[in-house]
Amino acid sequence: YFENASGTMQNTIIESAATHGLICNGNAEPTLNDVIFQNCTAAPVGMSLLSNPVFEDITFTNNGYNGIRIIDNTLSSDATLDKRSIAGIDNVAYLIDQTLTIGQDAMLTINAGVVLKFVFQSSSWEKRQLIVNGAIKVLGTNEDPVYFTSDRDDSIGGDTNNDGNTTIPTKGDWYCIELNSSAISAENHFQYAIFRYGGYYDYSWNSYQSNHGNLRIRNSYALVENCTFEHSSTSGIGIFGNSNPEIIGNLFKNIELTPVTISMFSTPQFSGNTFTNVGIAALGIPIENWSVDATVPVRSFGGYNNITYFMYTYYPSYNFTKISNGTTVTIPEGIVFKFEDNSSCRNLEVNGRLICNGTADNPIVFTQIKDDAYGNPKDTNGDGSATSPSIVSDQSWIIFNDISNDESLLNHVIFRYQNDAVILNQASPTIKNCIFEHNHFGIRLNGVSAPVLENCTFHNLTYTPIRMSLVSYPSTTTGNIISGTTYKALGVVGETLNQEVSLQNRNFAGIDGIPYYFHDPYTIGTSGGMTIEPGVILKFGDQNSNLRFIVQNYLNAGGG
Repeated sequence: YFENASGTMQNTIIESAATHGLICNGNAEPTLNDVIFQNCTAAPVGMSLLSNPVFEDITFTNNGYNGIRIIDNTLSSDATLDKRSIAGIDNVAYLIDQTLTIGQDAMLTINAGVVLKFVFQSSSWEKRQLIVNGAIKVLGTNEDPVYFTSDRDDSIGGDTNNDGNTTIPTKGDWYCIELNSSAISAENHFQYAIFRYGGYYDYSWNSYQSNHGNLRIRNSYALVENCTFEHSSTSGIGIFGNSNPEIIGNLFKNIELTPVTISMFSTPQFSGNTFTNVGIAALGIPIENWSVDATVPVRSFGGYNNITYFMYTYYPSYNFTKISNGTTVTIPEGIVFKFEDNSSCRNLEVNGRLICNGTADNPIVFTQIKDDAYGNPKDTNGDGSATSPSIVSDQSWIIFNDISNDESLLNHVIFRYQNDAVILNQASPTIKNCIFEHNHFGIRLNGVSAPVLENCTFHNLTYTPIRMSLVSYPSTTTGNIISGTTYKALGVVGETLNQEVSLQNRNFAGIDGIPYYFHDPYTIGTSGGMTIEPGVILKFGDQNSNLRFIVQNYLNAGGG
């Protein structure tokens, strides 16, 4: 054990150590000559990033690892890591077997050719990572790149975990390199680095928002150029908060999900990047609270202008992106949002103001990942025609809550493949020139909702264009069209009515006396009552075996 010390060790056998055969801590600079390390349980050598041992004529035999373990938990001063050869291993791997943190005032420089391997742990709580609270410079070259990979990756740095072919690397073997806000973040630089087999996703409830990327940049800067990101279990890079990195000339390949995941209103600069064989050909958007007035950017990436946005959603289903109260978010024409096709995909909740400004020639689109009719590229999940979209049950694309701003606008928006495309919870935005197609229902009106609903088309829905509480109805309904398989009726939500209402004879989409359609059980409560005007038609669905109309106070239905 060398602690801030030099000295020479030679003609020595170190064997059967319970952990490491040799540890060089602090600024230790020993010289080792003709030393044999054998039968050590862990890596034969452990060293601090500040140490600089010299190795000559070294032999490794039957140790736990064929590599050098970095023993630091925290680096508090500047350090440089150079390529080394030892024990016949040209360019031996350095092992990270814990969370290594670069302190706020420290910078780690990693020179060309260095191989860093993160020791695999099966537990999600023990995945290995490098956290940078100061700065990092990774100075690979085209001929001699720096590698960040799994200890089970034998293709570079040799059989580091010394198990032959017993284990093979897989996506998510390790966590990530994470860059946090720092006074010296302008120094962050990655060039010619290869990231492999990381990007592990932590499913803990407190971290679902921004858990993507083999490299994760949080409220920070980095120049990332000419790097390769491959075999990540999430994304190659995650860009979160107000980060403003430059991402230039990188290759993303064999990625499980999106090549890059970004906070919607971060400000990365993308140039010259390419991707191939990724699970989702889009820019990923994590779950966030949008709390600053802003316009959704039209972005280009990987050769695709106005590339699709993929909105991540996670279990539990109440985790979704929100527009905060008092905030205005504007979505410009032509933006396409795609979503997962699962029952957790409640996707955008509006507590502030949402302005969707599509045009007839360039609408805004909300649809499912398997829908190849829209987006750039259109085949977002990259499977050709192998899969096709289907309607997701019990969820919605947009929810307007009662505290949302009724000056919200949906103009020239296309909604596809959802249960209720839009839900209004005592909210009254303006919805005009929109197309609702291939949904179960178009718009759901809960509570007292009175939206402006004009010139919308409801095409090939499973059921009705709207379904509503009987205390709700649009304030205007001019110019709407029902076509295809859509029921020519006004849907009624299942509810307990606790006030008196009059069921009126209405005209909707040019249909006089359009029927009311009851899809779910309906109850007139003890404090409610209903009067059905002459000529009104009520129809009941046959999809629900429990469908019934329960009267606990009064029902007046008199024809004329």
